[in-house]
Amino acid sequence: MTNHRNDITYAVENPRILKQKPLKSPSLCVWSGVYYGGIIGPYYFERTCTGETYLQMLQELIIPELRRRGILNTCVWQQDGAPPHWSRDVRDFLTLTFGHRWIGRNGPTEWPPRSPDLTPPDFFLWGHAKEKVYGARPQSLEHLQELIQREIDAIPRQMCRNAVDRSLRERLQACIDAQGGHIVYTHG
Repeated sequence: MTNHRNDITYAVENPRILKQKPLKSPSLCVWSGVYYGGIIGPYYFERTCTGETYLQMLQELIIPELRRRGILNTCVWQQDGAPPHWSRDVRDFLTLTFGHRWIGRNGPTEWPPRSPDLTPPDFFLWGHAKEKVYGARPQSLEHLQELIQREIDAIPRQMCRNAVDRSLRERLQACIDAQGGHIVYTHG
């Protein structure tokens, strides 16, 4: 909370009123994964996503779900360079869990610096759901969660397959062709 000294209350005597307003707007941090068989999540962070909270989510929610779906030992974990993703504890956990089958900042396969959106949640999932979610004008964080869940649940499995199989391969090839430089990806 923050105090707003510019809010004035007039009175004959000092009313001793303290008006508090939120320091920043309420926000929601969401994690979802996309793989050939569909979408994992969404999972929500109660507070800001840090290396510690991201690691906890990996350990308690995401890895058990990958195990339940039978893909833990065959998938390649891919994440971008967001600061919580490259904390030392997270990287150590990913190496322990996936060995060399993960891509990320300071990982066994380095995340390309200044890369375009190369993760399916970035170029596909949020791009697909964002307009519908915000177009519904969420009235609260709970409403926002409901809208996100509804839009993710409505995505057909075939769309996930296309994003992982075709779109990702095309984006990766464009990045390779540009030798890691900037690309403007146009769906071919």
